[in-house]
Amino acid sequence: MKTIKTTLLIGAASWGLLAALPAMAQDGGASAEDADGAAASSGIGDIVVTARKRAESVQDVPVAITAVSAEQMIDRSVKDITDIAASTPSFFTQMSSADPSALLVSMRGQSATDALMTLDSPVGVYVDGVYLPRSIGLRAAMVDIERVEVLRGPQGTLFGKNTTGGAVSITTRQPDLVETGGFVSMVLGEHGKMEATGALNVPLVRDVLAVRGVFQYSGNNGYGRNLLGERIGGDVTKTGRVNVAFAPSDRLRINLSGDYQRIKGDGIITRLSWLNPYPQATGSTLPAPTNLLRATLAQQGLADTPANREAAYAYLQTALIGNNAGSFYDAPTTSPQANDYEGYGVSGTIDFDVSDYLSLKSITANRWADRDSYVDFDGTPIVLFEPHYVTKSKVFSQELQLLSDPAERLSWILGGYYSKETGNEFTVSRTLPPILPTNPGISDGDVTNKSVAVFGQANYRVSDAVRITAGLRWTEETKSLLTRNRNALGCNIPTSIRINGACEGYLSDTYSDWSYLLSLDWTPGTGTLFYARTSRGFKGGGQNLRGQASDPRTFNPFRPETVTDYEIGAKLDLLDRRLRLNLAGYHAIYEDIQRSTSIQPPVGSATTLVTNAAKAEINGVEAEITAQPTDALTLNVNASYTDASYSSFADPIIGDRSDERFPVPRWTLATNLTYQLPTSIGDLKFIAGWNWRSATSLRPAALVQSSVTQKAYGLVDARISLHVDELDADVAIFAKNLLDKEYIVGAVDLDRTLGYNIVNVGTPRLIGVEFRKSFGSR
Repeated sequence: MKTIKTTLLIGAASWGLLAALPAMAQDGGASAEDADGAAASSGIGDIVVTARKRAESVQDVPVAITAVSAEQMIDRSVKDITDIAASTPSFFTQMSSADPSALLVSMRGQSATDALMTLDSPVGVYVDGVYLPRSIGLRAAMVDIERVEVLRGPQGTLFGKNTTGGAVSITTRQPDLVETGGFVSMVLGEHGKMEATGALNVPLVRDVLAVRGVFQYSGNNGYGRNLLGERIGGDVTKTGRVNVAFAPSDRLRINLSGDYQRIKGDGIITRLSWLNPYPQATGSTLPAPTNLLRATLAQQGLADTPANREAAYAYLQTALIGNNAGSFYDAPTTSPQANDYEGYGVSGTIDFDVSDYLSLKSITANRWADRDSYVDFDGTPIVLFEPHYVTKSKVFSQELQLLSDPAERLSWILGGYYSKETGNEFTVSRTLPPILPTNPGISDGDVTNKSVAVFGQANYRVSDAVRITAGLRWTEETKSLLTRNRNALGCNIPTSIRINGACEGYLSDTYSDWSYLLSLDWTPGTGTLFYARTSRGFKGGGQNLRGQASDPRTFNPFRPETVTDYEIGAKLDLLDRRLRLNLAGYHAIYEDIQRSTSIQPPVGSATTLVTNAAKAEINGVEAEITAQPTDALTLNVNASYTDASYSSFADPIIGDRSDERFPVPRWTLATNLTYQLPTSIGDLKFIAGWNWRSATSLRPAALVQSSVTQKAYGLVDARISLHVDELDADVAIFAKNLLDKEYIVGAVDLDRTLGYNIVNVGTPRLIGVEFRKSFGSR
């Protein structure tokens, strides 16, 4: 309650201060025309976004939104979603411990628990309006793009899929119907880093038909070695995309797209971060790792005696991070690891102006994805827990939108959305061989996810200064699972859900709910916008994929989770557009939260179970500040504060978890300084950035939090580039993680079950050079 009062007081004080600022903004110019003219020659420029399905300045959108242009991405050496999250308030990513090509995305305290087909993400990712249901292989989307928009808070009354945390909208560069152009670029750096990219735009029929293609090869040799001397942590990514634009008339435009991506790597670098004490201390809640020691001795061919157990424990301790020889990135492992991801898709977007007042938009897409990942889940020379994940999926989606003229006093959008995702999740796990008789354990499930929705949103201009926005969405989702889980002892499915006595079980659930948006915004003068909004979103439920017969609870379904959000915000351009302040404060009520728990069934290996056991309140403040004291110097500061706490969390397996932390940083701060100096050759740019996060628990359910918590840290990036006017080319030297900070990006907690925890390490310093040559329309 104290936190809520503090947040409201801060918000009230901020609004009181901001109410006096419109005059400052208006003093910068006599008219809107003067302001626009000034912006063209000096001051902070605008990025045009389509967050509300129509083109408008990001400063005119009454939503907490961060927009990053293509030029900004080049200047900041942005390569993937993780780089975008690092400089965006309330946006956080973890690497999946099961696959380095997968991310667990969080926004405003709401986090994904896994990248499985049976789980939805609270954050929707869209590429050219197409929803990507899995956060795997997102690198392809970040090649040859026009802009990225990050919207915070529940989405659904405008976007195809319902989400509770927010949405990331990526817009790729579309073909130019008039001019031939493109670019080539090459990056070389440490750790064998090499990246080659080429893009070509060709108008086939001027003003009617054009095609744009891009290809990228990116690879590195890895950052560490295992006990066999093999490099680990490296990968090679090949990405291609072809966009086609066809405009047979002024009223009709058709965009077609096809993309392909292949990622092959050495797997993820896993380090042992904790080993439960042996023997178990009196009164300790940590179980002694007795079975770990038995498995170790069996694999070493030694007898299970007290003395040998002590020796085995000492042997495993040498694998703990910080105890073994070698670098932070060297893993004392001997098992082969690898990850292989292949994803591709096609999409078509049709924009048709039915009349001067109405337009129709259709977005149709098909996507396919395959992944194959071998993982060492213990970070030791012994085989303690090693899963092999295989996923095959395909998804079809169709969205229709009917839009009115945005220039009218009342503008609106009506839409419908349908998607069907089908595929198979297959996992083979070896746990504590040879002492566990159930080895290998197999999780095998055919998954079908269907979603149908209708939505609408309307904007009404009460006056030139006041607008009201209202939106509503109805969604129905059906989640089905045909499971064939088994192990060395036979069928691993409870008899209560088996089909006709076979080793198959079928589970299906349908969920439906309403989402809404209501907002009021006020523009008292040029360069000022104040808004207040409330919205509600829901994330679908589903089935537990990795259930085991010895504990029927592991097959229980989980319900949808909902978020009701209340937000106030302001967007201000001050001092003749030399200072920009975008501020937001929010209070979210988070109910039926889906949380994952590691459990040890009576028979079989350790597994995870998703339940609805929690209710929470999240309060936060976000600030984006841009200052441009001169035309040559620009400073960006983005910050967020997230105060998330459970109102109740009665876990049916563990018990009361109400004091548990959320897996997101409480504080984030990102700064970026750009200085541009004209020279006789061309513009010289100096860019420096610092991204800082407070201490973050990556696995809040772990008993030993210190072993899965990344302490507060900051990463420094830098770039110096020179544009050679005569060649229309750029030459740059850059550094990522300049100070070579060691940090972790993922973790798995097994201290309640098997008796240890592991972490995944982040990338070390990368210094490199880049050459980029542009031509024509680029």
